[in-house]
Amino acid sequence: MAASKVKQDLPPPGGYGPVDYKRNLPRRGLSGYSMFALGAGVMLFGYWSIFRWNRERRRLQIEDLETRVALLPLFQAEADRRILRLMQQNLEEEAILMKDVPGWKVGESTFHTDRWVTPTLNELYNLRPKEELIKKKFGFQWGRYQYITILAADSPTYLWLGHMHFPFLLFFLLLLCVSVLHCMVTVS
Repeated sequence: MAASKVKQDLPPPGGYGPVDYKRNLPRRGLSGYSMFALGAGVMLFGYWSIFRWNRERRRLQIEDLETRVALLPLFQAEADRRILRLMQQNLEEEAILMKDVPGWKVGESTFHTDRWVTPTLNELYNLRPKEELIKKKFGFQWGRYQYITILAADSPTYLWLGHMHFPFLLFFLLLLCVSVLHCMVTVS
């Protein structure tokens, strides 16, 4: 049998072209310098807008302060009128209560000074109902537990027993009972 002639692979005439071995990625986005410049521009714009807003806010604060300073004498006059009205009512009530006491001078100052001493809330509301003093001291209180605050107002733990903390106290006691029962069940 005759051997067949094998055709060998050879390079093309003139050889192969140069091999492309360098990194060849397409350009995408901005360069590093342009991104740095853009970031610096955004920061400068942010600082400028904050500076502008702080200036406006300072102007508004000064306006608010000037308004408060202008209104302060009016508010003080209203508070003084309220105090004088309460003191007048207290003097009338004191005259009614102490009319049978010999030597009692209605409205005599307890202080040995001629200067004005602003009365405390207890002095102003001493002859009033207790609920009025509580509302003046602590403000209006919402909730169905308001009766507890009136009953417990004399105790030093008033704020602890107040209507805001009462439901949490009940929840804590319930949680304590459940945990004790759980411990008793797991032990036995």
